[in-house]
Amino acid sequence: LILPTREGTSRLAGLPTVSVVIPTLNPGRAFGTVLHRLTKQDVQPLEVLVVDGGSKDAARHIVSQFPQARFIEAGVGPGPRAWNRACRDARGEVVAFLTQDALPSDDAWLRQLLTPFTDRAVGGVYGRLLSPGHPLTEYRLARRYPNRERRRRARFGDPLSLDGIQFSASNAALRLSVWQGIRFNEHFPVAGDREWARQAMLASYTIVYQPAARVDRTLSPSLQQAFHDAMLAGWTAEYLGGEAGTLRSDPPHFMRRAAWHLLRRFRVDQLPYLALEDMALRYGYGVGERLHEAAPSIRRRVAPEIANEAPRRYLTEYEQIA
Repeated sequence: LILPTREGTSRLAGLPTVSVVIPTLNPGRAFGTVLHRLTKQDVQPLEVLVVDGGSKDAARHIVSQFPQARFIEAGVGPGPRAWNRACRDARGEVVAFLTQDALPSDDAWLRQLLTPFTDRAVGGVYGRLLSPGHPLTEYRLARRYPNRERRRRARFGDPLSLDGIQFSASNAALRLSVWQGIRFNEHFPVAGDREWARQAMLASYTIVYQPAARVDRTLSPSLQQAFHDAMLAGWTAEYLGGEAGTLRSDPPHFMRRAAWHLLRRFRVDQLPYLALEDMALRYGYGVGERLHEAAPSIRRRVAPEIANEAPRRYLTEYEQIA
């Protein structure tokens, strides 16, 4: 049953209202395709909030072509600050997140993402990420986002480490009432979405992986970007002090399994990149773990995202006892 709403949109009976949030920074002309795909969803959002970090291209003009979309000048790039800003402005019961390059695979994406919220115990849902075209990226995403549903909540003895949580704001949704009690940690340059999901599970909410809610992203492999992301992950892991496990992007033995995967598909040409990427990830993560020892001026040059962040001060043994 499809019901009309006062805003002129439509939704299936029993599903919550939803605001779609897309943080942007110079998204390019292809961004119009993402907004157009949202207008074709069989469940229409209450609103589309485009939270812009200071784009110099035609982002504002593109958004103005879509009546449901609203352009918000946030002054911050994609990340926890933009997510929190959007949630403060959102009117839906659920807030769904997309990245500016994430294209819903079909017209049922939003409905699939919303369906688990009929269970009041569900605090967040995330969908499947696909990146067809590059064999290594495709293999990595297939391991992180398999084709089977999963529900998870904190249980006694469950460590809830971040390396076992794949909740990603590239394709996810959360219940606004849960966010009002658990905000995104704005000190995290990476994994702020995964840490939010961890905190939600610790608060006894269920996090659902819904593989039927698929989006396609164009992820071009880059050694420079891999090193930079690994460095930020290392810094964040050090900031957490080991409380939430490792933030290394790949599990142990990934390189060996990825190499075998490429060989089976006769993509020997990708093996040199795989080896170089593994070195960039390991070295970048190690550098990131030591960035808290560097002066702010050095951090500003190598990682502007954390230039003004104060390193975490760990409790002494006596403070822990107290």
